[in-house]
Amino acid sequence: MSRIPNYDGENENAYTQDVEQFVVQEGIKYEKDFSKFLMDYVKEDKILKNFYIRFIYECEIVKIVTNNRTKIQLMELDMIVSNMESAPNTETLAIYDSTFHQKLFSIAEKEDFFVWFRLQSKDLSNFLSGFWNAIGYKTDYYWELMEIHREIYNAIENQNEEKAIEMMERHFSILLFQLLGTMFNQKES
Repeated sequence: MSRIPNYDGENENAYTQDVEQFVVQEGIKYEKDFSKFLMDYVKEDKILKNFYIRFIYECEIVKIVTNNRTKIQLMELDMIVSNMESAPNTETLAIYDSTFHQKLFSIAEKEDFFVWFRLQSKDLSNFLSGFWNAIGYKTDYYWELMEIHREIYNAIENQNEEKAIEMMERHFSILLFQLLGTMFNQKES
């Protein structure tokens, strides 16, 4: 299993270097389903690079969670996914989506990365803030993302690391293409 760097809250520059080194080492195994051109573009763009870092970390985090979760943590994840599935609007859904991902980091005991990431990626957060609104309420993509979250949960519950990673990759591929579209539209304006 890979070694995810820990953040002590003190030396942000050293942690940033550790994160970037970790991503270079671990990232290649998650890039296989994306074109080299796209991955090179993502890694070179300041905003998309932060997206890439998060993508690599979420895949590693879901591996840890799949192998090290408790029954109570499973119940909490299931409740969050159920709340997502019954959310009355995209604003509420966005809250549950964020809670789901934060919970994964919490279970893996890597909340430090989640906090660091938010500080490092304010530009990315601006683009992602309207993600669920851009997807639309109860559209095909909406239902696909609901299914993906449920599949991530099911894979974690069944300790199927490969399936959990596959679903996380699928989640991030949808997010990436939505993000690229949003960025392109804003550049055109």
